[in-house]
Amino acid sequence: MLNSLREFAKVIGGWALCGWVLWEIGHRIRVRRRMRAATTVALTRTPRTGLPDVPSWMDVGLYMLRRIGPWVVAFGLTVLLAYQHYAQSPASMAAVMVAHAIVAGAIAGAVCQVIFALFRTAHRRLAVHQLLTRSPWLLFCTGALAALGNSATDSRMIAALGTNLCALLSTAANVAAAILIGVFALRFRRQVGQLIAQRPLEFRQSHPAMTDLLRLAGQAWHLPVLAVVVASVIGTVLAAGHADVFLRRTVASVALFVVALLLTLVAGRSPKASVRAPRIRDRRRSAYLERFGRFAMALVRVLIWVSVVELAARIWGTSVLHLVEASAAGRHIAESVLSVTATVLLAWLVWLLIDTAITQALSPAHGRAAQPSMRAKTILPLVRNASFVTLLVIAMMVVLANLGVNVTPLLAGAGVVGLAIGFGAQSLVQDLITGLFIVIEDSIAIGDSIELPDHAGVVEGMTIRTVKLRDGKGALHTLPYSQIKAVKNLSRGYAYAVFSIGIAYQSDLDRALELIRSIGTQIAHDHRYTYKLLSGLDILGLDRFDPSGPVVMAQFRPAR
Repeated sequence: MLNSLREFAKVIGGWALCGWVLWEIGHRIRVRRRMRAATTVALTRTPRTGLPDVPSWMDVGLYMLRRIGPWVVAFGLTVLLAYQHYAQSPASMAAVMVAHAIVAGAIAGAVCQVIFALFRTAHRRLAVHQLLTRSPWLLFCTGALAALGNSATDSRMIAALGTNLCALLSTAANVAAAILIGVFALRFRRQVGQLIAQRPLEFRQSHPAMTDLLRLAGQAWHLPVLAVVVASVIGTVLAAGHADVFLRRTVASVALFVVALLLTLVAGRSPKASVRAPRIRDRRRSAYLERFGRFAMALVRVLIWVSVVELAARIWGTSVLHLVEASAAGRHIAESVLSVTATVLLAWLVWLLIDTAITQALSPAHGRAAQPSMRAKTILPLVRNASFVTLLVIAMMVVLANLGVNVTPLLAGAGVVGLAIGFGAQSLVQDLITGLFIVIEDSIAIGDSIELPDHAGVVEGMTIRTVKLRDGKGALHTLPYSQIKAVKNLSRGYAYAVFSIGIAYQSDLDRALELIRSIGTQIAHDHRYTYKLLSGLDILGLDRFDPSGPVVMAQFRPAR
């Protein structure tokens, strides 16, 4: 007995001593590097994790290497010591099991700490701080117990320690790990819910439906976790000889979910890229590459979670692929899902092409300050909306057809409904047709100053049916195109600045005309006005006689 305890203490002590020495060496190297570097580096790191406030993936990798690297290396040396020097004796294998559990707990705690730190933004800072300061020991114990329960089912451990002892250790450790998972879900349900639900103000304003969905998920995320824990514990109590299987599957499922969450974060860009200034090569990058890069990252995330579902099914003794291949109904459902997914992805790709092209056309060109024309600002948003509606309708029809719905009656019904609308809403059809010709002929564009028989103002917006005018008092008028009978556009080409010049009866008319021409020439050559004028002063001649004298009319032709 004493020899076994001495052997156990030697293996554990050797592992601890080796790990401490490696950790101390890494710590001293890190301290020296910090002393040589700027002192602000130490001020920007969280004392609990050692990660910067906005970590890059390089920071995350170095943190994981620094946090668990020495203990993993020491564990490898411990395994060699137990296998070669002690020939896998029960005491040495028990020490290896304990060391493995401690290392696994440290890895689990470090991974969760990294995940929490990656969520550290302004609106989540308090929740992340509470998770980083209050959850490390709970996460460490959960990971260690889960690893201990898994190690106890290994054939080498069973051969060294005995079947009964390993079964007892596996069941007790897995039960304790499941209970600690439930404790974590209850204790930190509010903090994790904030990580799920809290989004920046811009996202909440632009995606209200998604914000509500995330809020509900944040409030109820702990319920499925507790359900899995309770089901596992009940299954353990009711199981006969297979108690460890239920708990091992539960812990593996939760661990798989955590890994999937981490991979989802890794699939995106580094958090540091969202706060640093864009690099020159990023600014010169094509908008198509940026948009399709996001599309590719979305596909990667979808594949990650599809793989998680398949792996989770395999953990619980089944397989989605097997269920699909087992029957004709499963194959039909799989074909329908794949067809619908391909249709949605194809429609999304086409929309990305159209939307990116229109967005670039409406933005200033790279390297110059040229602005898009008013005609482009008017027509392209209409084209974007019409393209979106067309793609949406086509995609819905194809999806319904792939799901087995007969779309022929829907198309016929849509034609009948369209005909009925055409007869019953003639003014609407007239608005659409009139607006189409106004847009094609470019009679009106956004930003033009126009005068209608009953309204006047600046065009602020144009839809497929109405035009929006902002008058001089700031009021916004929305007018259907069918009410526009005549348009006076004050913003096209050029205009005439006509003015009258009064001359006294006793003045010399010829001399007065010469002075008017001379002053007009000086104004036309003045650098402050010359770029605004398309021609010099034109004297139109004698206009009328007023009581004070004759009146001469003249005009400039300035550009609008």
